[in-house]
Amino acid sequence: MGIYNRNYMQPEPGYGGFDALKGLLISLGVIFILQAILTHWVHLPLLTEFGSLSLPNLLRGYVWTPITYGFLHDPNGLMHILFNGIGLYFIGRYLQGVLGPVRFLEVFFFTVLMGAVVFLLTRLIAFPAIPVIGASAGVLGMLTILCLMLWDQELRLLFPPIAIKAKYILYFTMVLEGFNFLFNELPGTSLTADSASAHVGGMVGGYLYYRYLMNRPTLTSRFQKSTTSEPPRFGQRFGNATRSPATARTKKTAKAGKYKVNLSKDTPKDVRKEVDRILDKINTQGFGSLTDEEKRTLDNARDALR
Repeated sequence: MGIYNRNYMQPEPGYGGFDALKGLLISLGVIFILQAILTHWVHLPLLTEFGSLSLPNLLRGYVWTPITYGFLHDPNGLMHILFNGIGLYFIGRYLQGVLGPVRFLEVFFFTVLMGAVVFLLTRLIAFPAIPVIGASAGVLGMLTILCLMLWDQELRLLFPPIAIKAKYILYFTMVLEGFNFLFNELPGTSLTADSASAHVGGMVGGYLYYRYLMNRPTLTSRFQKSTTSEPPRFGQRFGNATRSPATARTKKTAKAGKYKVNLSKDTPKDVRKEVDRILDKINTQGFGSLTDEEKRTLDNARDALR
């Protein structure tokens, strides 16, 4: 089997058997079904009541709501969860394949939390009792990161089925959500459980994560002694299509910690051993953790291992 036919060499989720995207989608679906049952059959909307985010809920001691609101959706219809689920699936497929499942989850929770922060700050100004639910903050936060990573590359939309540069998708979304926030939510002309302030917060969170946290170790890796390599530098991963500030500051190759590349190996056995080591690294840390040297080793080994 060629090295590029292995599962964790594909830009699809599932490193090490851990599919964070699949887990998120299943969680959203199961929770939505429970919401619908409790709301329409039991007539006790407990999940919505105790999991939605609002200032009154926070003051009651529901400290979990800045996260749990992102897993709840409107139980009175399918459109809310359907749009969020589709967006999460198509954006998440790419992001998890590049970031790895752990960082992918970290991005989701960080952007959901930032959506909660902006929403709560908005509620200090007006309409404090209005709650918010939905994964939109996380979806739009990940969309922001995706567009920043693929800035000048064309992406094909699902609807309408056209190709458009990522930066224009981001600009359009910023204008749309900014308008809804400034002229609908703040004046009080549109008060729904799907709040524009949370959307704006999620996008701000996406930018902040990309700008300041993308090149830092994940929270999980800081507690793992075996993880010593520098996290992915996206300027190296995407070339000129990336606007990561780390790229502008340095052009040096990321250090690999304990993972050292030996390009002097010239026997098939040694080459295969080196490739297996790199694949193990991909399996535990994601493809984005590879240095340029390690990526070149994989490219050179492709023909040697046939």
